[in-house]
Amino acid sequence: PAPGYVVAVGDLEDEAGVADSLNALGVLSQQKNQLDEAMSYFTESLTMKKKTGDIKGTVYIQNNIANIYYNQNKLKEALKEFKASSKTFRRLNDRLGLAYCLYNIGGVSIELNRFDEAVKVLEESLEIRRKMQDLQDTGHCLWQLATALDGLGKSDKAIEKLNEAVEVLESVGLTEDVESCKILIQEIQKKM
Repeated sequence: PAPGYVVAVGDLEDEAGVADSLNALGVLSQQKNQLDEAMSYFTESLTMKKKTGDIKGTVYIQNNIANIYYNQNKLKEALKEFKASSKTFRRLNDRLGLAYCLYNIGGVSIELNRFDEAVKVLEESLEIRRKMQDLQDTGHCLWQLATALDGLGKSDKAIEKLNEAVEVLESVGLTEDVESCKILIQEIQKKM
C-alpha cells in the first residue's frame, strides 16, 4: 500500500470506517490507473466489510473488484464477479445496483462473444432504466443492446435499437454519443 495508507486509516477506531477508507483509497488508485494498488485496497476493504456483515457495502466493493478485473482485461474474472454482485443486488432489491451490474455483464459478454447472454441481461437492465426514467443510461443501454443484437446478426433489430438510442441521447444532449450511434448504424447498414 501507498505510504499515506497508515495515515489515512490508522487513526480510525471502527472496522467499518477503516473499510470505507480503504475502499475510497481503492477508488482513488483506480482513477490514477494504479490497478494493482486499487485491487489491494478493495480486497482488504472487502474482507473487513464481510467481517462487519455489511452486505450492501460488500456488494459494491465486489463490483469495484469486477471493474478492476475488467480494466486488467481479465474478462472471465470480471464476469464472475459481476454475476455474483448481480445476485446480491437482486437479494437486496437494489434496482440501481442491479441495473449497473447487468449493463456491465452485458458489456463483458459482448467482448467474450456471448451475444445471447448479453441480449438477455441488457434487456433486463433496459427495463429497469426505463422504469427509473433514467434517460442517459437508457440510451447507453439501447446502444449496448444494439451491439449485442448486431453480434447475433440481427441487423434490423440492432438498427431499430440504435435509432431509439439516438432519440433518447439527443433528448439529454449527448451529441458525441449520438454521432457514435449514427456511425454504428452506417457500419451495420454496409454489412447488410
